[in-house]
Order: sequence, then structure tokens, then C-alpha cells
Amino acid sequence: MPSLATGSAETTVDVEQSGALAPQAHIVVYDAPNAGGYGFVDAYFMAASQNLAGSISSSWGTSETAVQKAIALGLQSPNYYQAFNEAYMEGAAQGISMFAAAGDAGAYAASRAPGGPTNLSVGMPSDSPYVTAAGGTTLPGTQVYPKFSVTIPHERAWAWDYLYPYWNDLGAISEANWATSHVVGGGGGYSQLYATPWYQLPVTGINQFSAVPWLTPIKDNSAWQFNPNPSIVTGQATGRNVPDLAMNADPQTGYAVYSTLFGGNNWRKIGGTSFVAPQLAGITAIINQSVGTRVGFWNPQIYAFAQKNSSPFHPLTTSGPTNDNLYYTGQSGTLYNPDTGLGVPNFALLAQDFQH
Repeated sequence: MPSLATGSAETTVDVEQSGALAPQAHIVVYDAPNAGGYGFVDAYFMAASQNLAGSISSSWGTSETAVQKAIALGLQSPNYYQAFNEAYMEGAAQGISMFAAAGDAGAYAASRAPGGPTNLSVGMPSDSPYVTAAGGTTLPGTQVYPKFSVTIPHERAWAWDYLYPYWNDLGAISEANWATSHVVGGGGGYSQLYATPWYQLPVTGINQFSAVPWLTPIKDNSAWQFNPNPSIVTGQATGRNVPDLAMNADPQTGYAVYSTLFGGNNWRKIGGTSFVAPQLAGITAIINQSVGTRVGFWNPQIYAFAQKNSSPFHPLTTSGPTNDNLYYTGQSGTLYNPDTGLGVPNFALLAQDFQH
């Protein structure tokens, strides 16, 4: 039965967002048990094997850390994450554009689970090299709250560090208390399961980062140390870089969603990278129509497009605590940043690139 507890809100978001952008598209919904396991994988394989859709999105997932722990404890099969990757490979081989939400816990996907650890981590299945991982941004403008307002001058990586100074007005006992209880932002970082894919390697910014460590894991990744004035640090990493691109996902600059499950007037304003993945699926339907065929797996193409003089992406390169996902931040002069990927797409230019 449809309910908020079984994830029906996510299905509502997927259908409304993809359908709003491609209102004449034929939408097929695949449901799976809302309890992890192979039901989720089966839904992907069914969608790929039926090969009805030119684009497929999912807003559901977990962290690599949780999957690795479940495998180590014998609670999950060792090939669990590989099964997702094979489903995405099948989709890519058939020319299906596959999208997955990168998550809503910034650079700390594992913390999303109740009592989850505080280590740097990314989500899966958005970590697969055969899926386009959808990250999140905050739109510019003035947000008005009951006791204060805050102005975001430019589109930035989504994270709620811009609300830290207002912790008292938000009812917290301290800035550290508010920060550590609102580990929120667009997912991004480096996979521990997959190597850096070939299409990412030539792009500036891949496997290198600047970071603003607001939060530092302590006590064996079971708690946080909060730094109210973090200094920028730099480093290098390996693995599949996540996300691939980003669009508005911040609930504070979010979207109106309708569902009779919400009660009241049935409308809510919400957000998350769960919105970006189905938007990309809907946009792909329009691009496919304009091109006259499936444009297929996005990633090798968009990383090549980003290296052109007329890139269809606007990289968010500002470095520091006005453009971060609670850890990773922008790097001046790079095409890729692990907080927002290649940046925000210009879909008119992107459609032109796909046509060639």
C-alpha cells in the first residue's frame, strides 16, 4: 500500500519531476520492496531487460560504508554492489541514460543511517561508473525565516553551513549542536569500491580536492568535532569521483510536491538530490526527441564536452565556506569539483553537443 513509510513520497517526486519536464513522455514506474536487498536490484534488471525507457532514474540508495559493513557481518551478499553495477552496465550497453541521486548528507553519506558513522563516504548505487550521479546546489536569492533572513549571492554547492550563524534563532543550544545534527548537503566524494573511470581521468580537478573541514570524525567515526572557523586544506584521492553534475536540491530553495499522503492541503516544499535524478531523466527524454535517437550513457560524452572551449557546464569553482558540501569545496581553474562535479548544465548547449 502507498505510504510515507514505504517510500511513496520518493515515487511521487520521481514521477512529478520527470513528468513535469517531459509532459508528453510515457513514464514507466518500477516498484521494489523498500527494505534494501535484491528486490532493488531486480527492479533495475527488469527495467534494463525490458529496454522500454530511453532514460531511467532512481533516488534510492545507501552508503558504501553500510554495504561494506553488511557484507563483513554476513548480512549481505559479497556481490551486492556488483549486481547494481551490472544492471547499469546493461543499461549503458543498450543506450539507456541512467541517473541516480548522489545523496543528501554532503560528504558523509554513511551518517544518513540512524547512528551511522561519521567517516567521509559516498552513496551507492550512484557510485557506479555506469550511472550519472546527480549532485545538489543551492539557488541564489534571499531566504526569509521567522527571525532572520539569509542571502545567497551566487549558486553554490548545497550544504546548510550557511545557516550555522543563526543557530540560536533556529532553536539549537549551540552552533556545534546545530551543525552536528544537520549534516545535510549534496553528496560528493570518492568511491572506495570503484577505480577512477577512464572518462574522468583527463579532466582537471579529478582525484584532487580542496576541503573545508567543518566536521571532523572522532571516537572511531562515532562522533563529530565541529570547527566554526575551518581553514582550507588540499589533498589527493583515488576512486570513482562523485557526483558527475549538480542542480538545485536544497529544500530551502526547493520544489512544491503534491501527494494525498501529506495531509492538509496535500502540498509540501521539499528538496534533495532525489529531485535532480528524475529531472535529468525527463530532460533526456526531450533531448532524445530533439536528436531523434537515444543519446545513451551520458558520462563519457559529458566529460568530453566539458573539456571543449564552449563547455555546456558552469563549474562552481569558488573555494571556501560559501561553496562546499560540508567538506569538499571548489577549486579555481578546474573543470571538476567533488562537491558539484562538472557543475550546473546548460541544457540548450548540452542538447547541441549531443546532436554532434
